[in-house]
Amino acid sequence: MAKRVQIWHTDNGGNMTRIQPPRRGILVSAALTACFLCAFSPGNAGDALPGGQAETPSAPRFFFESGINPALDSLLSSGGSILVKPRINDQEVGWFLLDPGVEGMRIHASLAEALELAASGTHRLIATSKSEERRTWLCSAFQLGPCRAERLELTEMTSNPEEETGEPVLGVVGTALLRSVVAEIEPGTGAVRLYDPSIYADRPADWREFRLANSLPVVNCRFEGDREGEFGLDLRSPLGVVFFRPAVEALGFLRNKVTRPGTISGQNFGKASVRTGVLEWFETAGFRREKVRAVFLTEDVLAASTAGLTGLLGRDALGKGVLVLDYQRQRLAVMPGEAE
Repeated sequence: MAKRVQIWHTDNGGNMTRIQPPRRGILVSAALTACFLCAFSPGNAGDALPGGQAETPSAPRFFFESGINPALDSLLSSGGSILVKPRINDQEVGWFLLDPGVEGMRIHASLAEALELAASGTHRLIATSKSEERRTWLCSAFQLGPCRAERLELTEMTSNPEEETGEPVLGVVGTALLRSVVAEIEPGTGAVRLYDPSIYADRPADWREFRLANSLPVVNCRFEGDREGEFGLDLRSPLGVVFFRPAVEALGFLRNKVTRPGTISGQNFGKASVRTGVLEWFETAGFRREKVRAVFLTEDVLAASTAGLTGLLGRDALGKGVLVLDYQRQRLAVMPGEAE
């Protein structure tokens, strides 16, 4: 069991307040959760909320500060998730989960209240099985490495990533910030570097276009038998390649492979039966790996029908590769890392 860390916030008057990490939630035994994403629906933005002055949100402004190392202060957690340390209103605030599959940004209510962020209303987050109304706040300055955002809106975080990270997590860095940068991410080491898109335009790489499905980056991949399919990139998942049931049946994997039975579970779809095996090879954006772990779903889950994907790519599918995400140009690349 991970040691629980106490996190304190000191205000301008020197008063200290203990920030409570989120309560423990439902443990997801194998992460497919990033596929079952929430979409924003306008709530009561600008309505007054208890405990804070409501402000009308406007488009945030992003810029890069010169002379700051693009490499972030990051951590590869015990569960394999990548954590980063932003500064909010020029104060250290603790670990945030880096998740390209999350629309917007997240913050735990205890931290937002301790920092006395201005309330900006609510957002309705619509998931595949339910919708939830969540509070929102505006921060004057959100800094992550060289990237600085002004008037960035943060939505209340109600889930508890600590179960999968082993560390107290006080927020999530999602697409609201990632759309303004080019991010180099090493799933195998947890290293993250952020660059100004204007200076990254001509970097040589085997770029491939990607689209978004429920905020999830989706890219066309190739795999054994010279077959192709669209896969969603799920950095929260520790797995290799996950094939949804329609693709499993169409490709005949269970007839032609040695597999073992198992189950996989998630908050939004309960348990699903699977078979596990090994792909001879799998290629993502020209980056090819041999003998990749694969999970074959044998029953339907909601994500397969809503996103129309062949499956998902977890962290293990990329191995020691370096993922490069360029949202502004709708392209990604995977470059070989050390000893790959």
